[in-house]
Amino acid sequence: SSPFLHGGSTSLYRLPKPNSSQSCQPLKSPAFLPPIRAMKSMQGKVICATDDKTVSVEVVRLAPHPKYKKRVRKKKKF
Repeated sequence: SSPFLHGGSTSLYRLPKPNSSQSCQPLKSPAFLPPIRAMKSMQGKVICATDDKTVSVEVVRLAPHPKYKKRVRKKKKF
């Protein structure tokens, strides 16, 4: 039997109040959050720039082939 269950010697109303000087301090960030990483930058080649504000860029990367594990060029347009 806990003293909190039946209103024992320590109740919620008798707990000490926090000091006002401690409440003004900024909270520290928790240690379990991972650091924020920057986005990876990509290099590409401009394919089409005929429009006024639109540009097509082709990015080439090397990726391993799923079966043969040889590095193959993969292209993607942005």
